[in-house]
Amino acid sequence: MKRIKNKIDQWNEGSGGPSKYDMIAALAIVLLISCFFCFLKDFKLTVMQSLTFDACIFNGKVHKFYSIVNAQALSGYYDSVWENSLSAGANYSIINYATLGIVCLPLYVIEKIAKTAVPFVLYEVIVKAVFVAITLYMTKLVGDICSLVSMDEGRSRWLKFAFLSSPILWYSCLMISQMDIFSLLFLMLGIRASIKGRKRPELLFYALSVFYKPFALIAIIPIILLKEKRILYIFRDVLFTLAGLLFQNVVYHFDSGYARVQEYMGDLYNFSERFFSSGFVTSRNVYTANAGFFVISFVIICVIAYSIRKFDYHLMFALPFASWCAFVVFVQWHPNWLVFMIPFAVMILGYSYRIKLQCAIECVFMIFFLFVNSLGWLFNYDNDLINGGILSQVFGLYSEGGEFGTIRPILTDKLSAIPVDFYISVLSAAAIAMVAAVVMDVYRRRKQYSYDIREAKFERGVMWLRSLPVLCFIVYSLATCI
Repeated sequence: MKRIKNKIDQWNEGSGGPSKYDMIAALAIVLLISCFFCFLKDFKLTVMQSLTFDACIFNGKVHKFYSIVNAQALSGYYDSVWENSLSAGANYSIINYATLGIVCLPLYVIEKIAKTAVPFVLYEVIVKAVFVAITLYMTKLVGDICSLVSMDEGRSRWLKFAFLSSPILWYSCLMISQMDIFSLLFLMLGIRASIKGRKRPELLFYALSVFYKPFALIAIIPIILLKEKRILYIFRDVLFTLAGLLFQNVVYHFDSGYARVQEYMGDLYNFSERFFSSGFVTSRNVYTANAGFFVISFVIICVIAYSIRKFDYHLMFALPFASWCAFVVFVQWHPNWLVFMIPFAVMILGYSYRIKLQCAIECVFMIFFLFVNSLGWLFNYDNDLINGGILSQVFGLYSEGGEFGTIRPILTDKLSAIPVDFYISVLSAAAIAMVAAVVMDVYRRRKQYSYDIREAKFERGVMWLRSLPVLCFIVYSLATCI
């Protein structure tokens, strides 16, 4: 028995960083899920719209892109993946379609020259290959950031592994396969430039990140306020960060289709109202409104960031992480939006005094994150994500899904004694608990309190524990195809 315990302890030892087999295993899983999973409905619609962008380039009608896509949406052009309505319109910033259009351009040109239809799965292969390449480059960026903040080699290697094996990266980014990965890439490039003290590249990268996905601002604004205390310079930096969005609104102001689809999507998805959906009702005479908890939390975090005079790299990761945890608790989100948590959730492990606790809470968070997604997006973000994957289509693997194979019926029927409120409650509790653990770490570090070195040590078992819920989800998804 003692010999077995010694073997387990030896395997669990992580003082030298992850082994090459850990990194190979994490990379293999990244490749596996990139090939086997995809939320094809959204993915195919966006790629098809990007091919329309390519057509606009050759026809000289890029300035009419949104109107052209609207006309296609209403004519039934996207009927194979979406209903015949304006909800199939172009909902993203133009840079998303331009980027995907460039990625898909070689196949698009071949298709036009050969005058034959290219199977869509080939477009998926190209885009997914780009996603994997970006993932590997972002893993390198984590190592660069660790070196810049003077972390030792062992911790740096563990944090690169933590990124590559991030359960949110696996599920929200590579499985769902949305375009948020481009915004995440430029956010991380901006963080690296910020640590290097290169202001212009930092703001340029932040602007590109926000151009791809405005939600990046939730992380960027606290970082700006933490580093810059001059009011006019803060306004300058924030304004520059919004440059891409402002540019788009100027350019497409003359395309009536842009305003039309923005208004329609705003009414359909209520993006601005989401920030006020959770709060308390307050009245002032004839004025009655909902004070949003997220807005209140975010303002408090921004005030804290601005008030701190003693800069600390730990805070540069902790404050955006707290902002995103508040977003998880108080805002109606989509699972792919949570990719912006990843670099901060990874980096705070490098400063944590209780790595085991942080990893255990993250494991609980991911379990209930998967449950909430299955309950909230029926037959979308469930194990039938496997049906849209590359290999699933090539080899005919198919998950029955529906009322028998997906996770939702298990939770609502077989576990009906558990109230559905329980799942979101535990998810919210886990998010708050992670923030509480980070706050304690920040406090102890600034006060230079002593700590138990065993609690601050990386161990192989707890690092893999973070990813266990998604690994189980992968196995279950594959099992439903058998």
